Amino acid sequence: MLLGTFALSHGYYHAYYLRALKVRTLIKNDFDAVFKESDCIITPTSPTPAFKI
Repeated sequence: MLLGTFALSHGYYHAYYLRALKVRTLIKNDFDAVFKESDCIITPTSPTPAFKI
């Protein structure tokens, strides 16, 4: 399994891994900017409203 992963990813390090690191950095910077102005982010815990009892 590891050899297969290496064989498929060999030569694509720059194309995928470094790009993913850049995207991760951009997302982290966005979160850092938001948390400079607030202490928490409140979001819904369920994708739909609660059912009626």
